[in-house]
Amino acid sequence: MKLIASLTTIPRRFEFLKTAIKSVVSQTAYDKVDLFYINVDDNLTEDDYARYESLKEMDPKIRVKKCPAKWRSCNKLLWVMKDHPDDAIICFDDDKNYPRDTIRQNYEMWKKFPECIIAQEINPVVRLERDGNIRIEYRNIADVKFNQLEFGKYLSNGCLFPPHCFDDMVWDYDKMMEVTDGNHDELWFWLCSTLRGVRSIGLDYTFSHSLDSGVCLDVHESNLTNINVRSEIIKSYNDRINEKYGERLNNIVNKIPVEFHLNHSNIFGFAGSLKPINNIFKNFPILLVFDRTIVDSWRYFLGNETSKYEWAWLKFTYREKKQ
Repeated sequence: MKLIASLTTIPRRFEFLKTAIKSVVSQTAYDKVDLFYINVDDNLTEDDYARYESLKEMDPKIRVKKCPAKWRSCNKLLWVMKDHPDDAIICFDDDKNYPRDTIRQNYEMWKKFPECIIAQEINPVVRLERDGNIRIEYRNIADVKFNQLEFGKYLSNGCLFPPHCFDDMVWDYDKMMEVTDGNHDELWFWLCSTLRGVRSIGLDYTFSHSLDSGVCLDVHESNLTNINVRSEIIKSYNDRINEKYGERLNNIVNKIPVEFHLNHSNIFGFAGSLKPINNIFKNFPILLVFDRTIVDSWRYFLGNETSKYEWAWLKFTYREKKQ
């Protein structure tokens, strides 16, 4: 199985793109990457294509790929995935100067959980009752980060996708437009991976790239991020998702638990974070997985702390020893 780096870009961001490429090819684990795709729209000028072809001089792994322009930001992933269905793909944005260990962090977690999507940034998803109906909604806030296996809405930059992680609906352009207006690739990817029953892990290395010095390069007012942070837009997305896919989503998240993997080093911090954890996950099935460093005293302590909150379903188990 190969590991492929991929991003999409537009001509206005060409100078930012060169910085983003430098940050990817200088990664400490770039040797794990087999190919690096720069995906561009199929309606550009020949001069634009010549500029993108010149980027191959920056690294021999770079490939320039023309993609259907109508898919917009989804082009960071879809067509590379179609050409490499059995490979893992790590996606980047064209306007970020990524920290040098980004690939290594994603890759190491993916090797531990090869069926999960691994993200640097993630938004929490909640399950709640409204007007007598169960709804699945995402919140445009930072998630708690204990490297839990969950159905959080990952951000698709600095994000590793394992092969076969999407429902076939991911290729349906009309449905993508119905849900996102073509403005939210990661919402579309999240919907299609959740419908497949694939969980995600939000790594704990950054709270938010937008707050990290020197990472975000472009603050243009037309950026999709500036559209998708608006409360009325978020409500519209959540309404559409629940109207069309709410029952299917609920059935999936209600049978596959959120998993928190705990050891002697993180259990006290986990117990101290039970209030925000309960706020987000109280209506999901939750499995607390102890490793063998969790002795009885820790288990009794955590049992006492969790009993102070109401949970729909919460169980404890020990991780099996590896043979």
